[in-house]
Amino acid sequence: MVDEDPSSEALDVLNVSGTIGGSRDPALAVNGGEVMLVWQEARSGSGAAADGGDGESGSEEWGRFDVVFSRSLDGGATWEAPITVAQSAGASPEPQVAVAGSTIGVAWLEDRPPDVDVRFARVVCP
Repeated sequence: MVDEDPSSEALDVLNVSGTIGGSRDPALAVNGGEVMLVWQEARSGSGAAADGGDGESGSEEWGRFDVVFSRSLDGGATWEAPITVAQSAGASPEPQVAVAGSTIGVAWLEDRPPDVDVRFARVVCP
């Protein structure tokens, strides 16, 4: 049986983004004990953080979101400081991360009306 109590010692829930609100669309990849995580982060002053990132501010406009990456080398117990992969002039929905050997790739949509483009970045970790 799954214990759904977030205060349970069986769950190890971490705020990897380090923010109270304004993060969305997480995606992860696992390579052995290494876990990579990407998500969208509301840019300060974009209006997106004001609605907590839930899109319920009464506006269809999400504001500007950056694509952010973090990595854990111990199976998710601890996380490196997040790094910004891309700063968007608009929304950056559906970020994805994949790993092959030592290559980490991040892809996302770049939503700058009237166009939506597919973007890719190779993440180099120290």
